[in-house]
Amino acid sequence: MSTEAKVQTESHPQIQVTPEPKIETATVTQAPPPKKSKKGRRIKIAITLLVLIGGLIYALISCTSNAVQGAVVYTENTATYQDLVVKVSDSGTVEPADSYTVTTLVTGEVLTDGFEEGQLVEKDDLLYNIDSGDLDYQIQRAELALQQAQTQYNTVRNTYSPSPSVGGEVQHILVKKGDNIAPGTPVAEVANSDTMTIKVPFHSVDVASFYIGQTATLTLEGNMEQLPATISTISGADEIGAGGILVRMVELTISNPGAITETLTATAVIGDISCLMAGTFQNSMTQMVVANNGGTVTSISVSEGDWIEANTPICTLGGTTVESSLKNAQIAVDSAKIGLASTVDMLEKYEITAPIAGTVVDKNIKAGDNVEPTSGPMAVLYDMSYLTFTLHIDELDVSKLKVGQTVEITSNALADQQFTGIVDKISINGTTMDGVTTYPVTVLIEDGGNLLPGMNVSADIMVEKIENVLAVPLSAVARGNTVMVLAENGYDKDGKVDPSKLTTVEVEIGRSNQDYVEILSGVEDGDIVVTANIASNIMEQMMKATMPPQS
Repeated sequence: MSTEAKVQTESHPQIQVTPEPKIETATVTQAPPPKKSKKGRRIKIAITLLVLIGGLIYALISCTSNAVQGAVVYTENTATYQDLVVKVSDSGTVEPADSYTVTTLVTGEVLTDGFEEGQLVEKDDLLYNIDSGDLDYQIQRAELALQQAQTQYNTVRNTYSPSPSVGGEVQHILVKKGDNIAPGTPVAEVANSDTMTIKVPFHSVDVASFYIGQTATLTLEGNMEQLPATISTISGADEIGAGGILVRMVELTISNPGAITETLTATAVIGDISCLMAGTFQNSMTQMVVANNGGTVTSISVSEGDWIEANTPICTLGGTTVESSLKNAQIAVDSAKIGLASTVDMLEKYEITAPIAGTVVDKNIKAGDNVEPTSGPMAVLYDMSYLTFTLHIDELDVSKLKVGQTVEITSNALADQQFTGIVDKISINGTTMDGVTTYPVTVLIEDGGNLLPGMNVSADIMVEKIENVLAVPLSAVARGNTVMVLAENGYDKDGKVDPSKLTTVEVEIGRSNQDYVEILSGVEDGDIVVTANIASNIMEQMMKATMPPQS
């Protein structure tokens, strides 16, 4: 029905309107729309998600901005003059000045243990005596082996170093350096002139009354000096003397006062009987030194007229054979010395002494126990003369430290006590972990009081004390060395800081500690500096900002 017809019908309901004939139309079947690909659907979904996320981020930023603005809390501090103490802090574990774990290198039964736990022992005090078994016998054998090797070396050396069997004066040297000599060649003549002898004749009848050791008087011809002598030998056979008289020779011995030589002559009187004629002095001993082996004379050790002791080499023979023999003999001596020293050293290991003076904190072995090198610690000693501990100081602070600086020390185990130490050592061997390097600093405590090894302590190293400087809290200084200064009457009606009354001021800073920093310029004494702190729980502020007001 048309609109016009409808209006008319409504206006005039009595008029009948013949309905228009119904026109039959053919039904046309349309093909279904083509299916969209999965890839297209995914792209649309991704775009939709990005739009949603963007909207959410915008909403969060708006909320966060409003929340942050409402979360600022201002802290006020006054710039004042004060003493500024600069210190570096860390913690450590107390250790003794020195410690030593007593162990053994030998096996055996412990015979004695002359100490107890808690006892103070001195350095080198005997702690343990361990049964050494047959080690003493081994030492004796080693000593004999050394003697034999030394004797063999002397024999070889003497073979190639001709020497007299008795001491005396070198009368003649019969070889020179570079001579090649054969075995049995005389190399020197040595005489002992300390004691001189003289033979004089007496009538055979008179000699019958003489005896060995009888005193006689000698008269030196020339100066007529008289010297005492004794009978050393009496001939047992008669000889025919001058004029056919039967005589016997009597040998007299005299200690040489230093002036008697073999060129002097003398007469003798025994009792009241005089000799028949004078005799000539002779050295009591004259020895011809010969070479036992052949070789080349490489050196001469003495000079004519020298007084030498028995077995003093006159010269040295060389050559390949000589050097080889001497070298082998010397090796045998050195080996024997090493063997003896090693055995003696082993004996010392059976007596364990205290290597340090200290207190016995552990005693694990007692007399009667059997020990061996794998037995573990026998005892533990602590030197408690002073205490020490190590701090690990950050690379930014270590340059502030010096040996000798005072260290204030506290311990949770002794909460009511405080101790004092000094910086003893600053090591340059740093350790890096997670990009931060620390350096070991050793602190020494001379008076540890009740502190014990193993206790944990906190330490403040007193770097510097700066007196009467203008300072503000370190947290009040922002990046670029600026502070916010509050003007006079800078509070709102609620008594809170009015942000519009804050001025950012650049300051010159000086030294600082963990809490305060020195101000050299920029603010004055009494100025109020303000620190803006954003509330930590931003999410809570955001929730408050986005929640609808409650009725």
